[in-house]
Amino acid sequence: MRPTIILLVEDEPVIALDVKHRLEREGHRVLCADQLDDALWLCMHHQPGLALVNFRMSGSTDGMAFARLLQARFQLPVWLMTGARSQDLSGSPNFDARFKVLYKPFTRHQLEVFLRESKQDID
Repeated sequence: MRPTIILLVEDEPVIALDVKHRLEREGHRVLCADQLDDALWLCMHHQPGLALVNFRMSGSTDGMAFARLLQARFQLPVWLMTGARSQDLSGSPNFDARFKVLYKPFTRHQLEVFLRESKQDID
């Protein structure tokens, strides 16, 4: 699999660092943002091939709305990342089932499946 630039939007520093290191070990370049303005700047200047966005950001940030914005504005494949259970997520009024989801915590195998499936989104 060829390396991909992945935009990681995660507001929990420990989780962001862990996910970043996991993705980098798989050979990808990872751009990290914990705020939406920073993520938009990174998209405009580095043109990632994929975004991985936390569904529930702290504060007033709506991860789902931001995922939609990235997809519409940059035609960027976007995956959601969440610690919620699938049944809780699907019951959320903000959730859009068209987005693929990577559930935290995830194993190395689940990350490999994510990367394989996300490659299909990029190609």
